[in-house]
Amino acid sequence: MPAGDAQRTWFPETIEILRFEPPFLCVLPLALPLWAVAISAALMAGALAMAASGAPAQAAATSDCPAPPGAVNVALPSGLPPALRDAMGNIALPGEPFDSSDVYVKGHKYRRYIFVWNVGARWIVATEQGGIALRPAIYVYRLGKGGKTATVIDKRIGVLNNVCGAATKLAGR
Repeated sequence: MPAGDAQRTWFPETIEILRFEPPFLCVLPLALPLWAVAISAALMAGALAMAASGAPAQAAATSDCPAPPGAVNVALPSGLPPALRDAMGNIALPGEPFDSSDVYVKGHKYRRYIFVWNVGARWIVATEQGGIALRPAIYVYRLGKGGKTATVIDKRIGVLNNVCGAATKLAGR
């Protein structure tokens, strides 16, 4: 086969998207079927739509989540015990800007509180975290004797359809 011809035996509906033919290398044709191109385009469009949808505002809206029976909604940051504040690190308060991207910049805050509940010795801390995709994270802490230490005893990170519902389930355990 001459160097300029592409072999099309994979699928009849393939399209050639890249062909690199330097004189010192063999022919490197790369062809994808139309269905693969269509799926890639749909995924890209979905990702762009999610990025433009205002995900931070959506997650921040859950700060109005009412505390379930037996739980107390904690004022931020004044209501946090020092051990819990130290364990959580530098987190933006609700409504404050934070860096929701995956690019690390020293000194920036990459998480933001959504809400904090106290249920006896347990503390339910709901946050939104930056990264490749903005995502919610719910941590359950237990304070040690005298409130000097805080230990994570449960957590839910990632795709949570309902942060309030997930936190309420964790509060009831």
